[in-house]
Amino acid sequence: MRQKAQSSLWNEHIQRYHYLGHNLASMILAQAARTLPNHWQEVYGYRPVLLETFVEKPRFRGTCYKAATWVYLEKTQGCG
Repeated sequence: MRQKAQSSLWNEHIQRYHYLGHNLASMILAQAARTLPNHWQEVYGYRPVLLETFVEKPRFRGTCYKAATWVYLEKTQGCG
């Protein structure tokens, strides 16, 4: 349960910072992408090979992800 809470906390931070300042959200995403593999290694014993995220298209354009040099792969079908 702690992992899910931490994950939703990251999502909440990204959404808040998206509105606060020029390049702030992309800087946070880039920093998270740099630091997360080491933290993950310490906690779980292996490094992730990729990071994945989803953009709610009706509300957002994914601009901060583009600015943080994340690569768009494809639109998903979604579920639920």
